[in-house]
Amino acid sequence: MPTSLPPIQVTVIRSGGEWRLMRDGQDAGHYDYSVDALDAALLRAGQLLEQGREVEVFIQDSAGQLRRVDPVMGEVVH
Repeated sequence: MPTSLPPIQVTVIRSGGEWRLMRDGQDAGHYDYSVDALDAALLRAGQLLEQGREVEVFIQDSAGQLRRVDPVMGEVVH
């Protein structure tokens, strides 16, 4: 019986004057601009989706709240 794996979380947060890419809470990259970090997050999400994994993508907004991002379209989901 196959086990269902939990979704992988890919998150972009602002920290210490830079944008950090996190995968399941682990550091996965540092970027000067949010757009570059989000591009990297979407690239990783696309690779994971191609492997059949479920992926959740989040980005921190200007108020510090995490917003869900569609991992295929790259748009913030409200």
